[in-house]
Amino acid sequence: RHVLLPLGAEAIELAAGDPRLANLNTPELLANHRELK
Repeated sequence: RHVLLPLGAEAIELAAGDPRLANLNTPELLANHRELK
């Protein structure tokens, strides 16, 4: 589900609420997202 990443914080927040996408909810991913803003 890497297509969610370019959509920004909203997509990550939605993924965080979806157990199917729990693999996206890693400290590394969230840190990288913040750095890319």
